[in-house]
Amino acid sequence: MHMRKDVTDQVFGYLTALYDTGRSDSRGSAIWRFRCTCGQEIDRSLQIVRYKKNQSCGCQEEELRKHKGKDITGQSFGFLTAIYNTGRIDKYGYSIWMLRCVCGKEVERSTQDVCRSKYISCGCQGRRGHPRKDISGRTIGYLTALYDTGRSTEGNGSAIWRFKCLCGNEIDRSIQNIERVKWLSCGCKRSKTIPQ
Repeated sequence: MHMRKDVTDQVFGYLTALYDTGRSDSRGSAIWRFRCTCGQEIDRSLQIVRYKKNQSCGCQEEELRKHKGKDITGQSFGFLTAIYNTGRIDKYGYSIWMLRCVCGKEVERSTQDVCRSKYISCGCQGRRGHPRKDISGRTIGYLTALYDTGRSTEGNGSAIWRFKCLCGNEIDRSIQNIERVKWLSCGCKRSKTIPQ
């Protein structure tokens, strides 16, 4: 039996995870209650939501259809602002736009990608454009998150945070390594036993 992962308050597209319903789908994936940005609450398989198969309650499908060929000049999508239509289309018939990120970099994305929040930055905000989550003050094992260093790991783009260990040492670690319980201390505690 798989251990059920806690994703409370994590954001997947337009959906924010509220709580695990305790149920599972036919593949054994946990079914979670999510709140959409439109306010509606729905139950979805965590696996489906995590793999970007359905990241809204359905309200964004209509919005996406409206944007398929529309002019989105000047509209903002997360950290990106649409500058101009490149005149090209993707394989699904969606216009490809030039967008400017808040960091100044310009990138090309289809209306489908930006309207579905697949990309909300040029990549400067984390892997696949997901915003960097704020874990300030959160304690995991012996480590307490102090601040986001603004750096990311090269392999997967996981945000690197400064943590303070219970022993007083400060270290930089990626959120992914901390959340996967690869590091529970600065190294002063070799055991993977979490303090009470």
